[in-house]
Amino acid sequence: MTEQGTARARGVRPLDVPGWLTGPEGDTLEALAAACPGDAAIVEIGSFKGRSTIRLAAGSDAGRQARVFAVDPHARGTYPTLLENLRASGAEKLVTPLRMTSEEAARDWNRPIGLLFIDGNHDYEYVSQDYRLWFPHVIEGGVVAFHDSTACVRAGLGGYVGVRRVVQQEIFRSRDVHGVQVVDTITLASKGAPADRKDAFRRAAVRLRKGVTDSVLLGNHYLFRHFRPLRRGLRRLLGRARSTGVVGAVEFFETACELAVFAL
Repeated sequence: MTEQGTARARGVRPLDVPGWLTGPEGDTLEALAAACPGDAAIVEIGSFKGRSTIRLAAGSDAGRQARVFAVDPHARGTYPTLLENLRASGAEKLVTPLRMTSEEAARDWNRPIGLLFIDGNHDYEYVSQDYRLWFPHVIEGGVVAFHDSTACVRAGLGGYVGVRRVVQQEIFRSRDVHGVQVVDTITLASKGAPADRKDAFRRAAVRLRKGVTDSVLLGNHYLFRHFRPLRRGLRRLLGRARSTGVVGAVEFFETACELAVFAL
């Protein structure tokens, strides 16, 4: 499934909306929305201008037409833009915008949820609150997904610490979910206890891969970007080593540099 393939094939049209959702993340949300049961809701916490909302609607339109509820108080005045983008893309037929906070929307909520996408305020107390308020409504086998849950250069050295902390507590250390996956900055899992011990090993492998990827991303960005003389010196040194045919030494040195980055 391409980023705009499903949207183009169905009634929801592709639309270039500002936001931070990557292509693979959008594809994942579309696939998850397409698999959502028609009698369950898709809930998005934090819709901004509708980039991810439209992808969720496109997936729902290609699947069982589950209703998408887009929860966002739009404190920065983005509500009119969201409505216009939903109209222009054709997603408005499947999306119910809830112009309120996550806490306000959850007070009278009584519908089962097949897909919960948490992308609201990234401070720990708000991410934790979103999870505690909405996860009990997720059906067995339903999916919960967190955006910006891995290292993210735009958020500073540690990424969005609040999201990362909740994901560690409620996903990687929880026995209430299984099938943990990471796609770019999205961490997702299905509700329900693991069926066997293999899930624990798979979860550990995902967590390890996530940690290595985070280290490489942040290490490369902050070490080599902010210490440009070191970067230039390493490039010259490696270039000379290659020109003299010392391939083994070069590979060893490159590996050592990568390990140093992991240790940061």
